[in-house]
Amino acid sequence: MAQAQVLSPDSWQYRALNAVNPGLSYLSDALIELAQAGHPVVAGSADLQYSNGLNRFAQAYPDRYVQFGISEQNMVSAAAGLATTGMMPSAWTWHTPSCRSG
Repeated sequence: MAQAQVLSPDSWQYRALNAVNPGLSYLSDALIELAQAGHPVVAGSADLQYSNGLNRFAQAYPDRYVQFGISEQNMVSAAAGLATTGMMPSAWTWHTPSCRSG
């Protein structure tokens, strides 16, 4: 199985993506700041680490980042389980049924 290429925050691809949406670094910056302050932060994403900027957090804290692929339901369940152990999970997706209520 081929290994997915990891984009560095310094790569031209990431800089080009961030130029279009400069807010991409906000999420990772906030999570990195919390982790540096000693908070038990973990992050999960559903194949969106570059679209939501979590690649910087994943690079800084690989043991606190989980890539769930296209299994948003499992990601939310895992986040709930992690929360019961005292961790502070942050789960990110654009999956519409995961984001709406009712």
